[in-house]
Amino acid sequence: MLHSVVYGGVAGRNSLVKRDYLTTFLAEALVIASYLLTFRVIAQRFNQDGFGEYALSRRAISLVAPIAVLALDVAIARCVAYAIETGKGIDRSYVTAGLALGAIGALVVSVLLLAFAPLAAGVLFGSAGYAPLVQSFPLILAGLVLHGISYGNLRGRFAVQRANVLLILNQAVVPLAAVIFSPHSVARILLLMGLGWVAISAAFLPYNRLGVAGIVERATELARYGIPRVPGELLQLALFALPGILVAHTAGIAAAGIVAFGVATIRMAGSA
Repeated sequence: MLHSVVYGGVAGRNSLVKRDYLTTFLAEALVIASYLLTFRVIAQRFNQDGFGEYALSRRAISLVAPIAVLALDVAIARCVAYAIETGKGIDRSYVTAGLALGAIGALVVSVLLLAFAPLAAGVLFGSAGYAPLVQSFPLILAGLVLHGISYGNLRGRFAVQRANVLLILNQAVVPLAAVIFSPHSVARILLLMGLGWVAISAAFLPYNRLGVAGIVERATELARYGIPRVPGELLQLALFALPGILVAHTAGIAAAGIVAFGVATIRMAGSA
């Protein structure tokens, strides 16, 4: 079986599994540390409104992202691992099918956001004046879709170390770098983050392993597994996003940012 081949027997497998757990824990710790450091830099470089714009943008993005991503990270990881383990030889088509599904999901959400940017800004930020922030979301969504596909494929192939490198680059390095290189505009920070996620995630795609055989069946399988997870993810993320959004409507963006950051910090502490 795959585990025996990959890890070279029980002893070697146990050793490498421990290494994978350790490096995954370290990667998650780096992501949390970078998240906190990024907000510290934001607080130093922006006024309270700027801090609020960034904090609430991150919450708003997390709220709309599941509709675009369609839980492809989990679906691809599961399907690729199962295909390899059973020796079906169909794993090459899952990434291609995921790219097609992700493109559809991201396109639909992006078109709606761009077409109704003032309305979306009013709902998410409490004012139509924040439409430029909403207009930066499509690139962010594209980056999240590609990240989910690349990350899911690596996890499905048991390439845990490469998956952790991708996680660190996208979730720890890119947000901090975007803040450092764009000190005066939250919308520009979001655009740089999206661009970084797209570029890095695309670099981790398995171009030499892409296939189209049975792509409709693979896409159907991914959709059947991923889409039913979306409502649950939306509900969970809404519980964390709604406090900040409601405060934005009642007390302004500055107070909403503090609430959004606090809720996100509590969530990270709870999942650590």
